[in-house]
Amino acid sequence: MASQGFGQVNRYFAYFTDKPVSDELLANPQGYLSQRAIERREKQGIDILEEDLPVNGEYVDSLTALGTDVWYRSRWFNGAYFLASDSLSQVVNGLGFVDSVVFLSPNGPSQVERIAGEAFQGSQKIKRCGILLEDPLYGPSTWQMEMLGADEMHRQGFKGEGLLIAVVDAGFKDADQLDFFDHLYQDGRIVATYDFSDREENVYDDAEHGTNVLSVMAAYQEGSLIGSAYEASYCLFKSENTSNEYREEEFNWLMAAERADSMGVDIINTSLGYYNFDDSSQDYEKEELDGKTAIISKAASIASQKGMLIVNAAGNEGNSSWKALLFPADVETVLAVGAVGSDGDKASFSSPGPTADGRFKPDVAAPGASLYVGKSNGNIIKGSGTSFASPILAGLAAGIWQAYPDMTSLQLLDVMKQAGSQVSTPDSELGYGIPTFQRAQEVVTGVPSPVLSQADLDFRIFPNPTTESQVYVVPCDELVGKVKAIEVLTVSGGFVRKQNMLGESDAILLDLGGIGKGVFLIRLMSEEGTFVNVLVRT
Repeated sequence: MASQGFGQVNRYFAYFTDKPVSDELLANPQGYLSQRAIERREKQGIDILEEDLPVNGEYVDSLTALGTDVWYRSRWFNGAYFLASDSLSQVVNGLGFVDSVVFLSPNGPSQVERIAGEAFQGSQKIKRCGILLEDPLYGPSTWQMEMLGADEMHRQGFKGEGLLIAVVDAGFKDADQLDFFDHLYQDGRIVATYDFSDREENVYDDAEHGTNVLSVMAAYQEGSLIGSAYEASYCLFKSENTSNEYREEEFNWLMAAERADSMGVDIINTSLGYYNFDDSSQDYEKEELDGKTAIISKAASIASQKGMLIVNAAGNEGNSSWKALLFPADVETVLAVGAVGSDGDKASFSSPGPTADGRFKPDVAAPGASLYVGKSNGNIIKGSGTSFASPILAGLAAGIWQAYPDMTSLQLLDVMKQAGSQVSTPDSELGYGIPTFQRAQEVVTGVPSPVLSQADLDFRIFPNPTTESQVYVVPCDELVGKVKAIEVLTVSGGFVRKQNMLGESDAILLDLGGIGKGVFLIRLMSEEGTFVNVLVRT
């Protein structure tokens, strides 16, 4: 490259002063947006704007002619991401069509600890009500699906099919070799991969953080780990530079988000966040957590206006000196996700709000402490971090959008908040609380759901759904020996069958012989009261 003669090559971004704008360009977006992206905008009533238009190609050609190595062009920021020496970057900054040039990163190893470290530990079963309650399908990941009502969402047939999700992360080591992702590759549901730091399609040779993140939303391994949206399609984009920590990564995220937009992606999940860098002059301050200041926050704000739902981890700084959100979780139209454990309480590490301008953040919370996660070596173990709360929640959002496809992305954002467990009393630790599929259904339809979250139930049914003529009804400890009868009803309350109980049992065999396919209410009558669950016969 010609610029190498000027000295050390660094990465820069040049902001241009203007771009070509015409009614013809605005009316014919096929040249810069995919048909899927155009249809997403049309469906949600989103206009093509000047920021959607390509940059001036002549400006880019001029940078190349000077000897810079132009890597990317940004429509949204109207500029170019390029490599050059410091001397040559100053020449670029002096060009008439260049508004300003910002330094992104040098070459060299990182000098500070990475932000996105998650904790892992050996696996163990979750115990509830004195009984080991594991659904045979979900295995040890049962509790994390139940807490969100994702198991019920799956039973109703909503598993993310038809949704395109971009996972922007730090690398997806060996994801293409893992059994729990086989279905994605066999079905052709990995639509695109790209490493924006190294400019290559291979995202499988670096960090495994993205592999872990992808697992809680896309894995399918019966009896071990089931993700919240395992039938969605995915784009795997790497934005992190694993050798250093500079604002370059924010611009890599910008380019990944623009690529996602142009491809017609529906949801972007990002389990990354920033506030400090190798160069302390690039560090952000808490006063800048206003959703409008950080580079990545500006980019995420634009992305959320293009008809995509942007889901982002709140951060793991609850126990650190920073003790605040990470950027871009501060953006008003980004769904920022905090972490809870199986008891529903906030994980101590989960970054709290509020934002600098006083808004409640995070927006919602999801399982993120000691939940089950897939590793790049194929093991399923327990991991903790808001990095996992974000994607499992993004998968829930995909299933809800599949169920109610006429919503806009901003309407879906509101539904996720209104479906939270503390919607009437939001705070800056869990926001609006933990959403569930059942509460989302109530928010969208206005009709109370007959299905309760499994985590709130006093008895369980196995297997469910089922084709069998018998199922087990498993009461929690407080009800063992107190069950008087079990009734099978239609969803409208019509009587189907009654089974009286004799003796004590912690696993009651319920006869379903002669009952056809459909959704039924199972009503358990006991000395402690009457309790209801839902059974699906397929």
